[in-house]
Amino acid sequence: MQRITSVFFIFLCFAKAELTFDSKLKELHASADATELTCDFHFENTGTKVEEILSHETNCTCIAAQLSDGGKRIYQPGEKGTLRAVFSMGNFSGTVDKQVVMRVKADAGESPNLTLTVRIHIPVLVKLDQNTVEWALDEAKTPKVIKVTMNDTQPIKITNVTTSNADFLVSYKPITDGKEYEITVTPAKPDEKTPGIAVIRIETDSTNEKQKIQMGFALIRAKVPSSAPVPTATITPNAPTTNQP
Repeated sequence: MQRITSVFFIFLCFAKAELTFDSKLKELHASADATELTCDFHFENTGTKVEEILSHETNCTCIAAQLSDGGKRIYQPGEKGTLRAVFSMGNFSGTVDKQVVMRVKADAGESPNLTLTVRIHIPVLVKLDQNTVEWALDEAKTPKVIKVTMNDTQPIKITNVTTSNADFLVSYKPITDGKEYEITVTPAKPDEKTPGIAVIRIETDSTNEKQKIQMGFALIRAKVPSSAPVPTATITPNAPTTNQP
């Protein structure tokens, strides 16, 4: 009897719950006009005791998550389940990573958080080689160029380019009509010594409403470390100033 008790005690000491996923990173490829994408994370309790899922949260309102079987949270050893993530495409393009964090009832010393990542690849139909052109205060205010490439099966033309700040002049020209363009940005005052910022609005005739309009930025600023962030979060556009070719 004592031996049986000892064996049972050892079993309890080493028993553990463990959710094993088919993959914690799922990569999906979407079409440019997709509005919603669904991704399933399949898992199994491969441990030797009951596992309880306490919660699951996402890092963006653009993604929602739901557990299978009506939100089942308790899994016996060997039981399987699915967490389904539904991604709302919005105006995203390029490669986008979004996470779902699942919190489980962990043993002492173990992390209770499991991070699942959905990586979505969305075609970029109107691609800028750089989103921001900038000048230092003591730099010559020579023109700078943003190159725009169209990546659709049908030609896409730029129809207008405007700037939110009259202190920056913009113009554009086709390199290959419907495929490649150059946008030239020039500070209006060559001797400007005051920091400034502008939003560059690029309008196209793309049939994809989500990517039809693109935004770039122009900056004149004091010299700062290269690691400092570009201050784009507080931009308040003024009335646009149009410059047609």
